[in-house]
Amino acid sequence: MGRYAHHKILQEMADARTYCLRLGKWRPFLRAKRDAIKMLPGMLKKRRAIQGMKKVSDEYTESLLTSIFSDALRRHKRLARLAFTRDVSFEPLEKRD
Repeated sequence: MGRYAHHKILQEMADARTYCLRLGKWRPFLRAKRDAIKMLPGMLKKRRAIQGMKKVSDEYTESLLTSIFSDALRRHKRLARLAFTRDVSFEPLEKRD
């Protein structure tokens, strides 16, 4: 959970910008954050229970995900763009073992 905290912080900053600064919805935004903080102990307790029932390791789950910095993904996106602009088909990205 802590590994991706910076993603959550950026998301919250973007939400604050959108709802508070652009739309002027300060009150509902702050109420929602207050309510989330109130429910945090219960959510964490439930999360611990769910995490305790895991059948696979975190490492295995992460191995199934594709990094946004991987060469294979960049190559796939480049080919997809070319196929879209030139109306040419290409092979979909598959996981290599």
